[in-house]
Amino acid sequence: MLSKYSNPIVKDYAFEFIHCSANWEPSDFMTMEFVEGMPYDYITDYNLSRNTLQTFTHYNLFFPYNGMRLTKSGNYIVKVYEDDDSENVILTWRFMVLEPKVRLETRVHAATDVDK
Repeated sequence: MLSKYSNPIVKDYAFEFIHCSANWEPSDFMTMEFVEGMPYDYITDYNLSRNTLQTFTHYNLFFPYNGMRLTKSGNYIVKVYEDDDSENVILTWRFMVLEPKVRLETRVHAATDVDK
């Protein structure tokens, strides 16, 4: 039995990415067309609370990483779900991936003519 001061139980959370249109509707792309690597993965980086009255688990998801990489620019939703049940959605988050189309190089020079 857990006391109110023991660490919470760590849950298994999986995540996947959904490519979206400009209106944030899922696009017609298949997952393998915009994801290189695994189509979904698990959040394995977490920290348990210490020295707090309220116990909690803090989960971290840093992206990109070696197991998965997005290959197309556009709008995306990351969907996090519990226990391999993609219908049991815990959270979703919208973000955009951009490709650098133009590179600008600038140089700053000190003014040589005091009147200008």
